[in-house]
Amino acid sequence: MGISKKYRVSSHPVSYVIVPTEGLTEEQRLALLNVCISSRSNIPGTKAIMKYLCDTPDLLKGYTSYTYNEIKKIIKTEEWTLEVNDD
Repeated sequence: MGISKKYRVSSHPVSYVIVPTEGLTEEQRLALLNVCISSRSNIPGTKAIMKYLCDTPDLLKGYTSYTYNEIKKIIKTEEWTLEVNDD
């Protein structure tokens, strides 16, 4: 039994960029959130990963775009994830 089209992953390309968040005004923060489908801040709160579909929004042009596999590696670093000790 296959997965119905309703539940398949979108065929639209998903991309990610990392943007600095320090010094942004509330208006700039809202503008970023309006062009992206999700975001995640790093541990110090100085950067955010912004996820968007299709073409790069004008607001995010000039930043390096990452694929899912590339951003997954970045998220696993100390800057983005707290280390959990099982002690």
